[in-house]
Amino acid sequence: MYYIFYSTNDVFKGEEILRDNNIDYKIVPTPIKDSVYCGVCLFSDVSIDTIQNLLDSNESGDGPLTHKYIIMG
Repeated sequence: MYYIFYSTNDVFKGEEILRDNNIDYKIVPTPIKDSVYCGVCLFSDVSIDTIQNLLDSNESGDGPLTHKYIIMG
């Protein structure tokens, strides 16, 4: 699944969360052409529920990433 963020800073925050939780991921170009998104996103085959729970419940730094990304298959 692709986890598409609105800002590059949020991509890097998501990357840090996944890395800290030993989740396999890649940073890849955003698969859609839309200026609303930053152009890069996270891709992972790990279950959506697992990643969504990590991103939405993170309390470090600026808080959770809830509503700062969309998921595309």
